[in-house]
Amino acid sequence: MWKLYVYLATIVNLGLCGEQVKVKDGILVLNKNNFDQTISNNEYVFVKFYASWCIHSRNMASEYEKAANEASKLQMPIKFAELESENHTDLMNRNKIKGYPTLILFRRKTPIEYPRSNDRTSEAFISWLKDQTLPTVKQRNTTKEAEVLTKNEETVARFNSSIVASQEGNLEDLFKKELDLEFIDDVLNPDQ
Repeated sequence: MWKLYVYLATIVNLGLCGEQVKVKDGILVLNKNNFDQTISNNEYVFVKFYASWCIHSRNMASEYEKAANEASKLQMPIKFAELESENHTDLMNRNKIKGYPTLILFRRKTPIEYPRSNDRTSEAFISWLKDQTLPTVKQRNTTKEAEVLTKNEETVARFNSSIVASQEGNLEDLFKKELDLEFIDDVLNPDQ
């Protein structure tokens, strides 16, 4: 029985259960058979929806490729991908593509359209993508609000000394015992 599990795990890891994604110049080539799987299996996927007949798509191609190479050099956690519109009208409609090229970052499966349609340079792509991959920052003002933090997310907490002093409970105990997080007292500049 153990050999069967190892064999099945090997098949899944090699991607033999689904269509393999082709890679061209560091960019994943998507189609109707691998689109959903690619988006689901990666935290960040920056997809270029394009039409081969579109002059704007052709003009942007080299900048998109440069950005993919730069992201790789910078070890950014983003997969670059492309989907040609021909024969993929269902995917184009589902993603609300109205013009070409359209760039969408799928962050944990949530689509975010690239907002700078007039700035299609590799530098602009990388700058925007860096902003999109920063951790989410949320302000918590009370012990009760801090309790909503989960163990499943990487969390850094910083408190103003006046907020800590005004709490009925001990935040250090909350972070150490309840949330299994390290509490670091800001002794260098407690008023920030």
